[in-house]
Amino acid sequence: MSFIKTTFLIALFISSSALAKWQPLKVSAEQSKVLNSVIEQAKSTPKAVAVFDLDSTLFDNRPRLVALYNEFGSINNIHKLYKVKAEDFWGWSRISGLKKAGLNEQEINTVETSFKVFFKQNFFTSEYVIFDTALPGAAEYVQKLYNLGCTIVYLTGRGEQMRSGSIYNLERFNFPIKQKKTILLMKPKKFAANPKTDDKSKEININKVKNLGTVIAVFDNEPSHINKYAENFPQSTVVWVDTDHSPKKIKPLASLPVVQGFIAK
Repeated sequence: MSFIKTTFLIALFISSSALAKWQPLKVSAEQSKVLNSVIEQAKSTPKAVAVFDLDSTLFDNRPRLVALYNEFGSINNIHKLYKVKAEDFWGWSRISGLKKAGLNEQEINTVETSFKVFFKQNFFTSEYVIFDTALPGAAEYVQKLYNLGCTIVYLTGRGEQMRSGSIYNLERFNFPIKQKKTILLMKPKKFAANPKTDDKSKEININKVKNLGTVIAVFDNEPSHINKYAENFPQSTVVWVDTDHSPKKIKPLASLPVVQGFIAK
């Protein structure tokens, strides 16, 4: 655990300076219009509900990947893995991180299987989720909606085994949680830690959201999820958060508004 704590500090530094392909600091007129319109809806809608995904929406989980690669390198004496940086990760490829660290094909073939096991054992855990960092402005934006009376729903594909770490991180970055009118909906236990069941689990949780009030907005980075939200909440502002997403060949509906972060003019 001491290594994890040390790496945590490193990850915080990396995440603050390494956002090469992500652009959460970018502010555009269109993004400002979308974010501000949701604020205005919150002011005028009784029993308003705002829904947010966590991974790659409110949080950048690339620092979690950096920690995993660093620790695997420490355990297996692979010093090259200390070269991995947050901006080396785009999409969901584990191999790309190994290549970016400088491992050659033979070295990758040697460690690929054991690294896959290590990854699956640790990535979807509360112990490692605390490495995630909030996107700039995200906590302030969610808090503003909450202060206007919105029920805040965090609807994530994370499994229940990640609940304690998820709550810890939400609190650490000052998101409203463990308060009245805040809800954390996670993947049902029967789906376990399997990303392939994210779509199904979110469909189940959508029905729970419908009973909470008037959904004014939904934010998610995953095209398949955001399209499903648009189908279920046609009167809501359904926003695609353009950070990264799974390699599925699904595109977000062209009609959906797009933001790259939560900073508005």
